[in-house]
Amino acid sequence: MSLVVLLVAAMAVAAGRLWPRLFPPDYTSGLYHSYSGRHGVDATCLRGFPLNDSVCVDVIILQATDSAGWETLKEDFGIKDYPQEALPYIDTNTLDFRYAPKNGHSQPKDSVLLANDYLVVSQYRKNVTVFDIKNEEQVNAIISYKLKRQTPNYYE
Repeated sequence: MSLVVLLVAAMAVAAGRLWPRLFPPDYTSGLYHSYSGRHGVDATCLRGFPLNDSVCVDVIILQATDSAGWETLKEDFGIKDYPQEALPYIDTNTLDFRYAPKNGHSQPKDSVLLANDYLVVSQYRKNVTVFDIKNEEQVNAIISYKLKRQTPNYYE
């Protein structure tokens, strides 16, 4: 009997710690909820995603599941296709890094750094990753994290 009580207590503690990551609160209501039920786009919200040992950030990943979904993301985020001359140099590791205002991602960036989100766009993978930044350290960690993951044989 005491083993069952101990197991239930351990599960309650684990559920309490994981709950915010599994079921994000309403702070995502704007961007996340506008895409979460939309056809052609899969939306994923990660709260407190660790970029390294000391920096965490809230992230929304928007993945186009079809060409109509990708066209929607391109329009909503002001993504322009690469020029024809650049296409031979574009590969699976090509990423676009930029700032976009928190209140409208297709608009020009705000002059105040923290009034922006940080976007990483992969036209090859047809996704947009939106990072809710709170300081410059997070931006540096995002760039480092993404480049490490995109660079083949980085750890060799």
